[in-house]
Amino acid sequence: MDIEEMMMDFILHKANNEQIEQFFGYANHDFSKEDIEDNLSQMPDDVFDELVKEFGLPTDGVKL
Repeated sequence: MDIEEMMMDFILHKANNEQIEQFFGYANHDFSKEDIEDNLSQMPDDVFDELVKEFGLPTDGVKL
């Protein structure tokens, strides 16, 4: 599983409302996997890397 898939899994299954708001940049309570993919495709790398660290996603062997 690559880091983007881990982020997607986290947002779909483990994130709380505050983390979801951080990820989308606004309160989004009705979202789909496609919404997450769309947001990831537009997210700058440095913002993504910061969210990975803040959400505590494992980065062993993953290049950020």
